[in-house]
Parts: sequence; structure tokens; C-alpha cells
Amino acid sequence: MDADIDAERDREGAREAGDRRGGARTVPPRPSLDSLLRGLLAVAAAIAIGQVVFIALWRCNYPFELEWMEGAVVDHVRVVSSGQPLYRAPSIEFTPFIYTPFYYFVSSLLARAIGIGFLAPRLVSIASMIACLALIAGLTRREGASRLAALVAAGLFATTYESSGFWMDLARVDSLFMALALAGAYLARHGRSTASAAACGVALFLAFFTKQTGLTLAAPILAAAIAFDRRRGLVAATVFATLTIGGVAWMNRATDGWFGFYVFDVPRGHDLRWNQWSRLLVEPFWRPVVVPVLLSAVAFFSGAAAREGRAVGWFYGGLLAVTLGASYSSMLHADGFANVLIPYYAATSIVAGVGLDWVLRATAHGSAARAVVVRLQVFALVASLAHFGSLAYNPRRALPRPRDREAGDAMLAKLRAAPGPLLVLGAGYYAARAGHDEINAHTMALTDVFKTRDEPRKEALRRSILDAIRSERYAAVVFDPSLTMLPDEITSEMRRNYRFEARLFEPSERSSTWPRTGFAARPEELWVRKTPR
Repeated sequence: MDADIDAERDREGAREAGDRRGGARTVPPRPSLDSLLRGLLAVAAAIAIGQVVFIALWRCNYPFELEWMEGAVVDHVRVVSSGQPLYRAPSIEFTPFIYTPFYYFVSSLLARAIGIGFLAPRLVSIASMIACLALIAGLTRREGASRLAALVAAGLFATTYESSGFWMDLARVDSLFMALALAGAYLARHGRSTASAAACGVALFLAFFTKQTGLTLAAPILAAAIAFDRRRGLVAATVFATLTIGGVAWMNRATDGWFGFYVFDVPRGHDLRWNQWSRLLVEPFWRPVVVPVLLSAVAFFSGAAAREGRAVGWFYGGLLAVTLGASYSSMLHADGFANVLIPYYAATSIVAGVGLDWVLRATAHGSAARAVVVRLQVFALVASLAHFGSLAYNPRRALPRPRDREAGDAMLAKLRAAPGPLLVLGAGYYAARAGHDEINAHTMALTDVFKTRDEPRKEALRRSILDAIRSERYAAVVFDPSLTMLPDEITSEMRRNYRFEARLFEPSERSSTWPRTGFAARPEELWVRKTPR
């Protein structure tokens, strides 16, 4: 790169000399290849970030599910807002998801101001997603990287929007969890006061109380905090441990042990897909982030990740290792989806930004060495640009179509005309949107309980569901693809006690109002009691 600059200066000097001799005006120099590539990379990163924010804002008020569990999240917010217990014995009326509760509490606070619906939890996720982008750029910048490298780091994370399932702005817990974990990492790495150390412990505790993965991510962050500054690190660890142990104990006592059952016992019952271990390692952990992974390797081999001491290298190395392990183990779960990759993608983006900055700042003495450095820098810029290009996607894949709203409204009209009470297991909140007050358990929450090895609780849940169906407690039930996840006898009993009434979507709407990501489920058929009352 220095050779290019020297040559450009020589050319400029010759032009200026000629201009002086001829009395002509000075001609501005043409931008170098390096400047052009840097400018293009900055534009590519800005476009990636802008596209994610645009999609999130465009679809945040979409009145139907963008992902098949979003409606049930709204039902969780309704339960919290009404003061009902969130963690309780599983039943057909309500069964909580296996996550810790902080996301529902935050969403319920916003819902008090703007109303119950998809908008409140989605706005929480959008704000959290923007916070993640800012924290990734901030962490990269505070490691001494340039503004370009910080922008690219945030852009690299934005490019994983499709790879992680168009997930970051959904009414799901992941973005709030990630923002809190990154805030804890930032405070551990760059905080200087006792107050910031305590705030680090609080942020990591809230990350855990948003999603259990936060418990795993806290370990390397707190260990590094102790290595950076023993006193501050111990303060952060003490605050985190006190809040976590106290919070879990209090929640268990307040819920008669149901909190621990859902948060810890149920996830342990998930089967692992060991027969797909190699595919699950290569496809999501290498192919979508091959350039960031290579730049991360550069950061460590060059020592850039440990520029201010060995503890910094251990901090980012531990963060990468733990996020890789946590994301991979979650992907191995039978129902694991791409959203679990978000922590790994975030950590990789930060370290990749540091690695890119080291390459772009590299210098060398001697013409031969400088030529090698220039080629390496050009290669890094071109590879990064190619990475942005390879992960480019059509935003329409994430956006609902106008026809989706029309077909969804027609579906709700049919549910509104259906007799109540109404049982809708595969799509939360739709019954309420159709004017039915009841909250139903979600298929995924019920399925998680049936996966456990707790036979007495599984049997109690199975009997309670079958009793509700046999007694025709519900005037009508809705069939959808997710019911195949439940024990066969449940759907068989539904068909035995209810008769087909209507299709909720016309044949011409076979492609309408499906979720844009995740499991493909929407209400399909309305069945009513065989015995009128």
C-alpha cells in the first residue's frame, strides 16, 4: 500500500510541476485503489445495517405472526400484564415456554403504554437489535480499531440477519438477551469504576433472566473481568452470583418449583441430533461467516486481540469459544433453529473487526515486504466486500405481502364467527384477535413438556388434554400443521369428538399468511362439536 501511495505522490508531483510550467490549474489526484476499496466496504457495511433496520421497521406492526411462536409470546405478555402466574402446572389453558421471564416483563411494561399485541415485544427486539449493532461497533472501536473497522464489524453482524433466520426483530427473547450480554461484556472490558463493575453483574444477570444461554456466556466475561482488575471483577462476579442464586431461589419458591422445571428440567429432555453433527458444524458455523472467521484468526495470530495484554486475548478467545459451544449445542437440539447462532455471529463480528483493522494498519520496511503487505490489504478488502456480496439477500423474503394481510383478515373473520370457547394450539393470540378472551397453550410449549423424562407430569398433562377434548370443553378447535408434534392420540381424539366445519383459507390462498421464518404453521381448519349445545 505504501508503494502505491509513493507512486501516486510521484505522479501528483509531476502533474503539479507541469501545471506550474504551463500555467494550468492543478488536477486533483485520482483516488487510489486502497481508498476506493475502503469506501466501497464502508458503503457495503452501511447498506447491510440500513437494510436490517428498514426491514424491522417496515414489518414491526404487521398484525400476524412473522414466526409461529410470536403469538404465544404475546399471550405470555398478556399473562404477565394481568398479574397471573407465568410458571405453573402445564395445561391446555396455558403452558409457559422454557425461557426465563425478563423479556415478557419488559414487553408488558411497553404494552401498558401502546397496548397488547405484536408491536410491543417487536419494538423491544428492534431496540435491542440496534443496541447490539452499537455495542459490537463500540467494542471493536474501543480495542483501538478504526471507524471503518468498527462499522464493518457491525455490518458483518447485520449480514447474518438471514443466516440467523430473519430473527433479530421478532417478538422473541434473543435480541434482548444478546444486547444485555454484550453490555455486560463491554462493561467488563472497558468499565473503570466499581459502579460499572456492579452494572456488569446486573447486565449479565438480566441476560440470563432473558434466556438461559446467558448463564454460559457470563463465565468467560466474568473470568476476564477478574483478570483485568481483580477488585472490579470480584464485584461483578459477586453481584451476578447473588442476583442469579437469589433470583432462581425466589422464583422457585414463588412458583412451587415450576420455574426450575421449565427453565432447567425441560431443556435437559431435548434429544440431540448427533447423526448430523458434521453438517450442523459446517453449514451455519463456517459457510455464512468464512471471512469473519479468517479475520478472527488473523486477530489472534497477529496478537491484535491481545494488544493491551494477554487477558484481552483470553477475553475474546473465551467469548468466541463459549459462544461457539453454546450455539452449536443448541443447534444440536432436535428443535434447534438458526436463531441460536446469534451469539456466535456477534462474537465473531467483533473479533473480525479487530483482525481487519490489524491488516489495514500493517506496515513493513523494504519494497518486497511492503508489496506483500499491500497485496494482503487488498485481499482483505476484496474478501470482505465479497463476503458482503455473498450474504446479500432479497428483502422481500423477509417481508409479508399485501395479500397476506387480506387473507389473514379473512381467516380472523371466520374465527370471529366461530362459537366459543375456541381452542387454537398452533398460533397464539389469534383467538384473542378474533374476539375470544381465552388463552390457549402453544403446541411448542406442550411438546417441550412431552419431551421430558418426567413421566408423572407428562401423564397428568396428557390426561388433562384428553379430558378437555372428550368433554368437549371447547365449542370449536382449530387444526394446523403443528398438531402433528403432539401425541397422536390427542389429534385422534379431536377428530373423534369434533366435525369439520370450514377451511380458514381459500384454496387460492395456499401461500398466504405463513410465517416468514421458522416452522411453517398457520390455522388451517375449523372443527366444531359434534353434539350441539
